[in-house]
Amino acid sequence: MIKYFSLTHILAYLAPILICIYSKKLAYYFNLLDSPDNLRKFHKEITPLTGGIIVFSSLFIFVLYDFFSFSVLNAHNFIDYKSHYSLLIGCIIFFIIGIVDDKINLKPNIKLFLFIFAITFLLSIDYQLNLKILYISVIQSKFSIGNFSYFWTILCFLLFINALNMFDGINLQVGSYSILSICYLIFFYKFLDDFLIITLFSLICFSVLNFSSKCFLGNSGSYFLGFLLGYVFVKNYNLNQNIYADEVVLMMIIPGIDMMRLFFQRIIKKKHPFSPDRNHIHHILLNKFNKIQTVLIIVILIWVPFFLAKLTNLFFIFILLQFIIYTFLIIKFKT
Repeated sequence: MIKYFSLTHILAYLAPILICIYSKKLAYYFNLLDSPDNLRKFHKEITPLTGGIIVFSSLFIFVLYDFFSFSVLNAHNFIDYKSHYSLLIGCIIFFIIGIVDDKINLKPNIKLFLFIFAITFLLSIDYQLNLKILYISVIQSKFSIGNFSYFWTILCFLLFINALNMFDGINLQVGSYSILSICYLIFFYKFLDDFLIITLFSLICFSVLNFSSKCFLGNSGSYFLGFLLGYVFVKNYNLNQNIYADEVVLMMIIPGIDMMRLFFQRIIKKKHPFSPDRNHIHHILLNKFNKIQTVLIIVILIWVPFFLAKLTNLFFIFILLQFIIYTFLIIKFKT
């Protein structure tokens, strides 16, 4: 776990607390506000979109310090200097894209172009992000992707970031998902545990405000967290090869299939696949349950099968089980 406690650690833990305290003032100063429209957004008051700033601030301080000192992350012995560039630059890029999107509502095609450009650039400076091999638990075999590795890596990051963004619909949903994902990585893989613990702390700070609707994550938070979680999973997968491809699929299948279902529905209706609506799984469950119940159902749906699969190593079986339960919930509660 954390090997020492420095001034950098103190600043990294202090930053999200201070931003939480001054969240509302920051939101009004930078015009990062989410207003109810009674169409898709049914919250009662104008709400700060500062969740991304809360989470980003602590990680930025920590990684920026390490970028110049080359000490904390390098202590794990499996990250070279290019990884410092890719982590820091990637976090900044996706955070900034999200901030701009929160302020001026970027068009979907522009966002897609920016995402592809950013991921391609990061792959050009960090070869350790390139997914070249698929390791599947059900057959205990490795498959080389060959010349399609860059395309596959870009696609995986795009799916992860967009799925997490579309998953952000009600309080605590993405926050709880991210917290549990980081806890899983810390306890099972101990990958970059210092900065993950700091990120975990900032997520908890954000969740306290988000629980009472005093702060939303915003696109800055969902894009940034989507990249960060994708980065950590890809790094661990490529460098240690102690995590299966279908293990990651199981963790992401609910946000992923929800995104794909919405994509196909929108295309059939001749809409842009990234156009907003109220057909997400959380919206459908809200037809029957309150917000807390809905979040609990989704958390249970994702994580109970996942941990059972981890114990039994039957990831493929639980992927099918999650798909069946997800389909049942959509059919049962869709009005």
